[in-house]
Amino acid sequence: PSLLSYDPAFGYELAIIVREGLRRMYVEQEDIFYYLTLYNENYLMPNMADVLARGALTQDQLMQGVLDGGYCFDPAQSEADIHLLASGSILQQAIRAKAELQALGYEVSLWSMTSYVELQRDAFAVAAANRQNPQAPAQVSKVEAMFDDASGAIIAVTDYMASLAQGIAAWMPAGYEVLGTDGFGLSESRAALRAHFEVDADAIVSAALANLYGQGLIDEEKLNAANR
Repeated sequence: PSLLSYDPAFGYELAIIVREGLRRMYVEQEDIFYYLTLYNENYLMPNMADVLARGALTQDQLMQGVLDGGYCFDPAQSEADIHLLASGSILQQAIRAKAELQALGYEVSLWSMTSYVELQRDAFAVAAANRQNPQAPAQVSKVEAMFDDASGAIIAVTDYMASLAQGIAAWMPAGYEVLGTDGFGLSESRAALRAHFEVDADAIVSAALANLYGQGLIDEEKLNAANR
């Protein structure tokens, strides 16, 4: 219960989490500790100001989202057909998948999920509070508030086992699906391994289209468009 685990994708996310950790552990003297996952995969770090310039969130909302467990990193220009969720370095594959899906004519919102564990923990706490006070106005968990108006395909992709992102499934809208690295796989490159587990950009695109087709939101011609 005293462990807070995070899987940041970008430098500014890490800075927000570390600063909050120092405040809570050393200033407030809370009996907690943090587990942060960092990677050796090289990619460019976006500036938080550029993320804020997209207009989806204020600075306070973005910072709170990082600490809560997720926020909209790159929103769709209009109502999203597809939502892509990822954390850590696998978010780069979701960014590429968004570009491919946009080229096919879909509106895509991209979410940076800094902690599925913290979101699940909050959802459990809210559910318990609602059970204990059934006559009071029902509380809403953070993950439910994040995706309360989401529809279409909602694809979470992780470098971990699918059960990690499945931890929030009970509070997600219809259309939620997880791609993970369950099973065994060996390769000489990270790209080949992700292709083997079907968590790379191409697999994300295929999963999103199959999800839309399964919900009856696109026809067979659009389903096969990515394979042309």
